[in-house]
Amino acid sequence: MNGIVNYLKPPGITSHDAVMDIRRLLGERKVGHGGTLDPAAAGVLPVTVGRATRLFDFLLETDKEYIGEMLLGVATDTLDTCGKVLQRDCRIPPTGRIAERMAALTGELMQAPPMYSAVRVGGKRLYQLARKGETARVEPRRVTVRAFEFIEMTGRDRVRFRVVCSRGTYIRSLISDLGDALGCGACLSLLVRTRAGDFCIGDAHTFEQVREAFESGRVEAFLVPPDRPLARYPALRFPKEAEAPLRNGAFIPLAMAGADAASLPDGLVRLYCEEAFIGVGSVVCTPEGELVRVRRLLT
Repeated sequence: MNGIVNYLKPPGITSHDAVMDIRRLLGERKVGHGGTLDPAAAGVLPVTVGRATRLFDFLLETDKEYIGEMLLGVATDTLDTCGKVLQRDCRIPPTGRIAERMAALTGELMQAPPMYSAVRVGGKRLYQLARKGETARVEPRRVTVRAFEFIEMTGRDRVRFRVVCSRGTYIRSLISDLGDALGCGACLSLLVRTRAGDFCIGDAHTFEQVREAFESGRVEAFLVPPDRPLARYPALRFPKEAEAPLRNGAFIPLAMAGADAASLPDGLVRLYCEEAFIGVGSVVCTPEGELVRVRRLLT
């Protein structure tokens, strides 16, 4: 069994819990996920199954989209409403200023992971250190926030928002930074991931739906073929005789696929031998001509 499940993670479980549930249900040892969701968050969690786990890195590189709610005037140690309150401020800024400050927190940003996160420092997770009252210095990372939009006020001190961002972006940190910019503090109160790359929440499956389809033998109802989420990369189709050299890591002429390097955008390509998807590759231009080599084999 090889493919990807567009899993609708409920709040209250970790991403690891979700993976373990799918692993036990399908009886597959190789199961992973394409981007951690906080336990309190819900939404799209791509779960790779079988040989599709080898494409994990390419799933992580995609943008994510979120709809959420923040609580203004409150700052906590976890940066969400689950933590200890560190600050309260009843002065809530006007909506125009809130939207203006949100728009200012877009583009390339340097962001440090929150202490209550799964990032490892010295072999330990940050949240493990935080629970012991310890702190650790973590270098900020470059992330890209493509959109941070005000949707509406859902209460006197609550704001619904939308974020589109790159991998590695912590929405809790973004909300905390907004609270600092507004001068009143803010923390995350609700978060739903609505999209991860090509996986959208409208097509996501609950665990009950996956179990029902699996037990009735309808695996195709929830298991997406491994190459479908990679449609952003151009496809190269080679004859059968190219399969063995590709699988052995050899460079082969691009001309065997009937393609021209000038017609391909820079970056990665999907590789097929006849109709069978075999993995992800890249094109290299050399004095001898344009050559193709596998970057990651599916099998």
